[in-house]
Amino acid sequence: MSCAGPCFQHASRTAPYTHSMAAFRCSACQTGYDETTWPRLALVERIAPDDVRRYASRWPEGVCVEVRRCSACGQSIATKRRQAK
Repeated sequence: MSCAGPCFQHASRTAPYTHSMAAFRCSACQTGYDETTWPRLALVERIAPDDVRRYASRWPEGVCVEVRRCSACGQSIATKRRQAK
């Protein structure tokens, strides 16, 4: 997985918005996404909790890293998400 610059926390072609209430925001272009539009973005990678623990000494149980593509500029956006059961 590779992302240019900081890409944590924040990301839709279908309904982007730019006010501060966005749940996810692309750090490259500042396009914001809510919980409804986030899953519609192209999934780049989902990193399982056990894989994250190889690099992080403390990592919450059941939390993965989900990387999706910003529909506005194409940059990767990564965030912590509860892993689906």
